[in-house]
Amino acid sequence: MEAQKYLESTVSSLRSAIAKQEAPPKKKKGKAADAPKPPKVVGVRLAVAPAFSGWRAVVLEALAGLFDAASKTFPDTVFKDVLAALAASPEAGDMPAKKLKQLAMPFTKFKSDQARVGGAIALGLKLPFDEASVIEENMEYVKATLKLQSLSVGPAGADVADAFPGTPNITYETEAVAEATAAVEGMGV
Repeated sequence: MEAQKYLESTVSSLRSAIAKQEAPPKKKKGKAADAPKPPKVVGVRLAVAPAFSGWRAVVLEALAGLFDAASKTFPDTVFKDVLAALAASPEAGDMPAKKLKQLAMPFTKFKSDQARVGGAIALGLKLPFDEASVIEENMEYVKATLKLQSLSVGPAGADVADAFPGTPNITYETEAVAEATAAVEGMGV
Protein backbone atom coordinates (compact mmCIF):
# COMPACT_ATOMS: atom_id res chain seq x y z
CA MET A 1 0.00 0.00 0.00
CA GLU A 2 2.82 2.42 0.90
CA ALA A 3 4.58 1.65 -2.39
CA GLN A 4 1.37 2.32 -4.38
CA LYS A 5 0.89 5.69 -2.67
CA TYR A 6 4.55 6.50 -3.36
CA LEU A 7 4.16 5.63 -7.06
CA GLU A 8 1.02 7.75 -7.43
CA SER A 9 2.67 10.67 -5.65
CA THR A 10 5.84 10.37 -7.75
CA VAL A 11 3.93 10.30 -11.04
CA SER A 12 1.93 13.35 -9.96
CA SER A 13 5.09 15.21 -8.89
CA LEU A 14 6.87 14.30 -12.13
CA ARG A 15 3.89 15.46 -14.20
CA SER A 16 4.00 18.85 -12.46
CA ALA A 17 7.78 19.12 -12.71
CA ILE A 18 7.78 18.29 -16.42
CA ALA A 19 5.00 20.82 -17.09
CA LYS A 20 7.01 23.48 -15.27
CA GLN A 21 10.16 22.55 -17.23
CA GLU A 22 8.29 22.81 -20.54
CA ALA A 23 6.47 26.06 -19.68
CA PRO A 24 7.58 29.15 -21.57
CA PRO A 25 9.37 31.78 -19.49
CA LYS A 26 7.15 34.41 -17.95
CA LYS A 27 6.98 37.69 -19.82
CA LYS A 28 8.71 40.59 -18.15
CA LYS A 29 7.07 43.98 -18.08
CA GLY A 30 7.99 46.10 -21.07
CA LYS A 31 9.87 43.30 -22.84
CA ALA A 32 8.95 41.74 -26.14
CA ALA A 33 7.72 38.17 -25.99
CA ASP A 34 10.33 36.72 -28.33
CA ALA A 35 11.84 34.15 -25.99
CA PRO A 36 12.24 30.74 -27.61
CA LYS A 37 9.86 28.01 -26.56
CA PRO A 38 11.53 25.59 -24.11
CA PRO A 39 12.26 22.15 -25.58
CA LYS A 40 9.97 19.22 -24.84
CA VAL A 41 11.05 16.82 -22.09
CA VAL A 42 11.50 13.35 -23.62
CA GLY A 43 13.29 11.58 -20.80
CA VAL A 44 13.84 11.67 -17.06
CA ARG A 45 16.56 10.31 -14.81
CA LEU A 46 15.66 9.83 -11.16
CA ALA A 47 18.37 9.66 -8.52
CA VAL A 48 17.06 8.00 -5.35
CA ALA A 49 18.66 8.12 -1.91
CA PRO A 50 18.65 4.89 0.13
CA ALA A 51 18.28 6.61 3.50
CA PHE A 52 17.99 9.99 5.17
CA SER A 53 21.33 11.39 6.23
CA GLY A 54 22.81 14.50 7.79
CA TRP A 55 20.56 16.80 9.77
CA ARG A 56 17.43 15.00 8.53
CA ALA A 57 18.64 11.76 10.16
CA VAL A 58 19.25 13.60 13.44
CA VAL A 59 15.72 15.04 13.33
CA LEU A 60 14.17 11.62 12.61
CA GLU A 61 16.13 9.92 15.39
CA ALA A 62 15.08 12.63 17.86
CA LEU A 63 11.44 12.36 16.76
CA ALA A 64 11.52 8.56 17.05
CA GLY A 65 12.76 8.87 20.62
CA LEU A 66 9.96 11.28 21.50
CA PHE A 67 7.11 9.46 19.76
CA ASP A 68 4.51 7.55 21.81
CA ALA A 69 3.42 4.79 19.42
CA ALA A 70 0.41 3.77 21.52
CA SER A 71 -1.26 7.17 21.37
CA LYS A 72 0.51 8.40 18.19
CA THR A 73 1.51 11.61 19.93
CA PHE A 74 4.55 13.68 20.75
CA PRO A 75 5.22 15.71 23.89
CA ASP A 76 4.35 19.41 23.73
CA THR A 77 8.07 20.22 23.73
CA VAL A 78 8.79 18.20 20.55
CA PHE A 79 10.10 21.14 18.49
CA LYS A 80 12.29 22.44 21.30
CA ASP A 81 13.64 18.92 21.96
CA VAL A 82 14.40 18.28 18.28
CA LEU A 83 16.19 21.62 17.98
CA ALA A 84 18.27 20.81 21.08
CA ALA A 85 19.21 17.40 19.66
CA LEU A 86 20.15 18.97 16.35
CA ALA A 87 22.22 21.73 17.97
CA ALA A 88 24.11 19.12 20.01
CA SER A 89 24.89 16.94 16.99
CA PRO A 90 28.00 17.21 14.83
CA GLU A 91 25.67 17.50 11.81
CA ALA A 92 24.84 21.05 12.89
CA GLY A 93 28.47 22.06 12.63
CA ASP A 94 28.82 25.74 13.25
CA MET A 95 25.47 26.59 11.68
CA PRO A 96 23.69 29.46 13.45
CA ALA A 97 20.63 28.51 15.54
CA LYS A 98 18.34 30.57 13.31
CA LYS A 99 19.50 28.73 10.17
CA LEU A 100 19.08 25.36 11.92
CA LYS A 101 15.56 26.28 12.89
CA GLN A 102 14.70 27.41 9.34
CA LEU A 103 15.99 24.12 7.92
CA ALA A 104 14.69 21.66 10.47
CA MET A 105 11.32 22.91 11.64
CA PRO A 106 9.36 22.43 8.40
CA PHE A 107 10.80 18.91 8.07
CA THR A 108 10.07 18.20 11.75
CA LYS A 109 6.47 19.35 11.34
CA PHE A 110 6.01 17.31 8.16
CA LYS A 111 7.44 14.09 9.63
CA SER A 112 5.63 14.50 12.98
CA ASP A 113 2.33 14.93 11.11
CA GLN A 114 3.09 11.79 9.09
CA ALA A 115 3.84 9.85 12.29
CA ARG A 116 0.57 10.97 13.89
CA VAL A 117 -1.30 9.49 10.93
CA GLY A 118 0.84 6.51 9.89
CA GLY A 119 2.68 5.61 13.07
CA ALA A 120 6.35 5.16 13.90
CA ILE A 121 7.18 3.77 10.45
CA ALA A 122 7.10 7.37 9.15
CA LEU A 123 10.12 8.16 11.34
CA GLY A 124 12.43 5.53 9.85
CA LEU A 125 15.65 6.51 8.11
CA LYS A 126 14.62 4.31 5.15
CA LEU A 127 11.34 3.83 3.36
CA PRO A 128 9.49 0.55 4.10
CA PHE A 129 10.01 -0.44 0.43
CA ASP A 130 12.75 -0.15 -2.19
CA GLU A 131 12.04 3.11 -4.00
CA ALA A 132 14.11 2.27 -7.10
CA SER A 133 12.47 -1.16 -7.46
CA VAL A 134 8.97 0.31 -7.31
CA ILE A 135 9.80 2.72 -10.14
CA GLU A 136 11.62 0.06 -12.19
CA GLU A 137 8.74 -2.44 -11.82
CA ASN A 138 6.31 0.23 -13.05
CA MET A 139 8.60 1.85 -15.62
CA GLU A 140 6.38 1.24 -18.66
CA TYR A 141 3.35 2.63 -16.82
CA VAL A 142 5.27 5.76 -15.76
CA LYS A 143 6.70 6.32 -19.25
CA ALA A 144 3.28 5.88 -20.89
CA THR A 145 1.51 8.08 -18.34
CA LEU A 146 4.03 10.91 -18.68
CA LYS A 147 4.60 10.39 -22.45
CA LEU A 148 8.34 9.88 -22.00
CA GLN A 149 10.70 8.11 -24.38
CA SER A 150 13.12 7.19 -21.60
CA LEU A 151 13.13 6.84 -17.86
CA SER A 152 16.03 5.66 -15.72
CA VAL A 153 16.52 5.20 -12.02
CA GLY A 154 19.79 5.10 -10.14
CA PRO A 155 21.31 5.76 -6.76
CA ALA A 156 21.92 9.35 -5.75
CA GLY A 157 25.61 10.13 -5.59
CA ALA A 158 27.37 12.46 -3.19
CA ASP A 159 26.86 15.28 -5.70
CA VAL A 160 23.05 14.99 -5.45
CA ALA A 161 22.24 16.83 -2.24
CA ASP A 162 18.52 17.30 -2.82
CA ALA A 163 17.56 13.63 -3.12
CA PHE A 164 16.24 11.86 -0.06
CA PRO A 165 13.88 8.91 0.47
CA GLY A 166 10.51 9.57 -1.11
CA THR A 167 11.81 12.58 -3.05
CA PRO A 168 14.16 11.64 -5.89
CA ASN A 169 16.33 14.16 -7.71
CA ILE A 170 15.10 14.75 -11.27
CA THR A 171 17.33 15.30 -14.30
CA TYR A 172 15.54 16.09 -17.56
CA GLU A 173 16.44 15.03 -21.09
CA THR A 174 14.97 17.36 -23.70
CA GLU A 175 14.42 16.92 -27.43
CA ALA A 176 17.48 19.05 -28.22
CA VAL A 177 19.73 16.98 -25.94
CA ALA A 178 18.32 13.69 -27.28
CA GLU A 179 18.92 14.80 -30.88
CA ALA A 180 22.49 15.92 -30.13
CA THR A 181 23.24 12.64 -28.34
CA ALA A 182 21.85 10.61 -31.27
CA ALA A 183 23.93 12.66 -33.74
CA VAL A 184 27.14 12.09 -31.73
CA GLU A 185 26.42 8.37 -31.40
CA GLY A 186 25.71 8.22 -35.16
CA MET A 187 29.20 9.62 -35.87
CA GLY A 188 30.75 6.76 -33.90
CA VAL A 189 32.14 9.04 -31.21
